[in-house]
Amino acid sequence: MAMLCYSIVSCHKDRIEEFQSVNLNPQSLETEEGSEGLMEFAPATPNPYTLANMQLALNELYAHNQMDCDTSIFNIRVTHEYIKFIPADSAAYIKLIQDSTLILFDYPLDRKLTKAGTYYRDSSLSEGQPNYQWACVLKDKELPDVPYEVLA
Repeated sequence: MAMLCYSIVSCHKDRIEEFQSVNLNPQSLETEEGSEGLMEFAPATPNPYTLANMQLALNELYAHNQMDCDTSIFNIRVTHEYIKFIPADSAAYIKLIQDSTLILFDYPLDRKLTKAGTYYRDSSLSEGQPNYQWACVLKDKELPDVPYEVLA
């Protein structure tokens, strides 16, 4: 038992020393070749997590005797919304980023990435308009006064 504890502690110490010896200067970090530039995404696909699909899956499990309980105990409902904020100007964008309760993404979360990159800018935006911002929020969350679209 003592030998096991010693080996765990000594391995842990080696990993800490290895981590501390790594130079974490951001200027020295290299990205994979071809990963700079604009991110590219595949076209949107149907959302498999709609209420209708979830209810259908539950019904299928029940129909094939794969449920050991009464399916009426399940309350399939919307708990979160996936939204796209559409800030018209920098003032609206600032309202968004000042809301510390939002986790914002400057790229869509519901599409497959086809080309890695360091940034994303929707091609439909006009010059000077801030990029859209995407977030997943609780259904009844009070949101900043910035136009948005519920995506799912």
